[in-house]
Amino acid sequence: ESEFNILPQLVDRTKIAIDIGANKGVYTHSLAKLCPEVHAFEPHPKMFPLLTRALPANAKAYNVAVSDSNGTAELVIPSYNKAGFTNQGASLDQNKKTAPFGFTTVPIAAHTLDFYNFINVGFIKMDVEGFEASAVRGMLETVRREKPTLMIEIEEWHRKRPIEECLAEMGVLNADVFFVRDGALRP
Repeated sequence: ESEFNILPQLVDRTKIAIDIGANKGVYTHSLAKLCPEVHAFEPHPKMFPLLTRALPANAKAYNVAVSDSNGTAELVIPSYNKAGFTNQGASLDQNKKTAPFGFTTVPIAAHTLDFYNFINVGFIKMDVEGFEASAVRGMLETVRREKPTLMIEIEEWHRKRPIEECLAEMGVLNADVFFVRDGALRP
């Protein structure tokens, strides 16, 4: 992903980083080389053991989904074949249940990021497969207090709406928005 190449420009090396939707930890490992501490969130029951298997010494993993409320939630996991559910595309977005290829649901723990009361946050990466607006609502206090750089993966196909609408839904952040094209940040 071209975003890896610009991480050194985006990450404050004196502050902690948070990886929401860490999957197997590719970003967690990259951020651990740039920051004093990384907190990685991954609710997927198949991926969490992979994330923790080789976790960097300065990283901590949480088997929790970041949401706009605290408690339990239903993780919708696509299942593409009879072998079981996949390790990609899982989301708290209940619209994923309309997937033509099938799905599995798993009860998981969910918390707002604000619940953890992290301080000295300089960077947050988020990849939550269509659940971005809800996850952002659960971190507003942290974002307003810490003013970190946010890297949020947003794709139109998750929500079946234009990206501009998804960004407007998160407009409560009152942030400058950029995307990566040809290895550079573009407004």
